[in-house]
This record gives sequence, C-alpha cells and structure tokens, in this order.
Amino acid sequence: MVEKGQGWLLDRELPEGYLEEWAQRLRKAKDEYASGLTSVIVFRINQEYLALPAGLFIEVTRELIPHRVPHRDVRMLRGVVNVRGELLPFVDLASLLGLSADSQGRNGGVFSRRMPVVEKDGRWVFEVSEMLGGHRYDPQKLTEVPATVSKSMRKYTLGVFEMGDHNVGLLDHELVFYTLKAGLA
Repeated sequence: MVEKGQGWLLDRELPEGYLEEWAQRLRKAKDEYASGLTSVIVFRINQEYLALPAGLFIEVTRELIPHRVPHRDVRMLRGVVNVRGELLPFVDLASLLGLSADSQGRNGGVFSRRMPVVEKDGRWVFEVSEMLGGHRYDPQKLTEVPATVSKSMRKYTLGVFEMGDHNVGLLDHELVFYTLKAGLA
C-alpha cells in the first residue's frame, strides 16, 4: 500500500500551458465538426476511388459466392448472396458506373476484395476492389467531375474531393439506388 505524499502520479502539478493546449485542441475538434463536414466511406472499384455516405453502410463482408437467380437476366443483378442468413441482391455497381473490368483484382499483391452491405430503399451488396474506410470532406470544396470520366460514371457522380493523393468521386446515392431498384423491378 502506498501512503499519501509518496509521489502519486495524479497528485503532480500540471505542466505549464497544459490546460490551454487541451482547451485549444478540443475547441478545434468542435469547430471542425460544426463546419459542416460530411462523413463518407471511401472504396475503390477497379482503379476508381469512390465514396458513399457513411450512414448507408451496414457492414463489410469478405468475398461471398453469388447464386444466380433463375429466369432473371438483368444486367445489374449478378445474383443473390447469403449474408447472415438473409438473401440479398448482389448488384454490379462497376457495370452501372461504366467501369471496365479489373484484370488485377489485387492491390499490391494482397487479395483485398470486399463486399459492402448498404441500406437504401432495401439492402444491397456490391463488390469493391478495396475498402479505404471513413473520411470527412467539406461539401463546399467538391469540384466538378472531370471531362475525362466516362459519361455513365459522370451521370452518377455529384462531384470530386481530394483524399491524400487520390481524387474521390462522390456518388449520387439517391440516383444510384433508384436506378438499381428500377432495374430489378
């Protein structure tokens, strides 16, 4: 048992400027939150970096085997997958966006394909080449989609923001999932 006065860590005096430094850090975090930053999940399909609102994502699973739906020849529907006992539509987001097939399917030699489960007018599963995780961006700093982007992808992209060395296309989730739902009806 340690007696009082024997140098308790919490009994020490605070270093000079400690309280002011932490007050400034906390104020900055609050200011960033109040500035209207929007949270998204960034992923890569083939060579394109894309994002959807973080609130749509339910989970990200390992690669699952899709099962073909008999008598359904819908371009965007690749089948159904079993996610925790629930059969969900497995859609071809790359095809919808007009992205070419990924011949590599690997990132730096490490197999990284994932299948996000999202919920917007129902639950959907699609395949991505890589998940990069959450990011916050300023909607006022979105730039226009470059003219070099395919016509199909431009149609579904609201704008572009920078994340490190990458330009990320923010997908119009309303239009993407409306089109998917209409295509399956």
